[in-house]
Amino acid sequence: MAEKGWRDILPNAVVSMNKGNSRAAGTGRSVGSSRPRATRFPVDERVDYEAAALRGSTYAGNLSTTGMFLRGVEGVLPGTGLVLHLHLRGVAKPLALRVTVRRVVAAQESGIGVEILPSQDAAIELLARYIESEIVAALEGQTPDTPASAEAELHLCLHYLAAGRIARALTSCRRALATPSPTKRACEALAHNLLLEAVARPAARPRLLAALSRVFAAASAFADSRVLRETRAEAQALAAVPSPRAAKRRARKGEDRSATRR
Repeated sequence: MAEKGWRDILPNAVVSMNKGNSRAAGTGRSVGSSRPRATRFPVDERVDYEAAALRGSTYAGNLSTTGMFLRGVEGVLPGTGLVLHLHLRGVAKPLALRVTVRRVVAAQESGIGVEILPSQDAAIELLARYIESEIVAALEGQTPDTPASAEAELHLCLHYLAAGRIARALTSCRRALATPSPTKRACEALAHNLLLEAVARPAARPRLLAALSRVFAAASAFADSRVLRETRAEAQALAAVPSPRAAKRRARKGEDRSATRR
């Protein structure tokens, strides 16, 4: 069996990715996919679902503001439209959401991955508030320096990266790596998402690349990881690209030299 790369093995329970490829600015290299849309948090929320000839109940295995994974749902094809009624703890009425099936999983934990359709602003806003106030708050309250807290900090880091809260993301990244033995899965997810943000946020790039270096140091035991090898190569190429600020300084120095010669 061929070794899997980062497009294949990044956990869908951790982060929902946009389709398509982007390239590290100025490097001509693909970083594998575009920026993360929203962090998928592990949950166990009841969901009622219905379509033209389908109706049933199940539980969501993960949840974000852009989609979720519904356990055990079968007989549905990608592209099928569903109406969901999501039962959120502490919320009086189920939250109605229109979704489209994006992937069908038949192995191990079977089920379907669904994408929440746009133009449902009120419902998505309520879902975002629930995630922030209930799920994120609970993760932030984990006892530090435990395996559970390391997993929590991984999800918090990815959540804060997607939200553009870089300082909070880097704090959670450091905490996730502070456990005696960070997992291969955690290192791969951190490296991949830090690289995507380093590409997308030139102003924060030095801090993000420094965090990437810490991930690679913590992941030294995972030399077999193609994800980490590819990410390291992309990060090295990106580090060689001058930041916009540095490029402007060079341009100004060139103008000053030209003016002096005149």
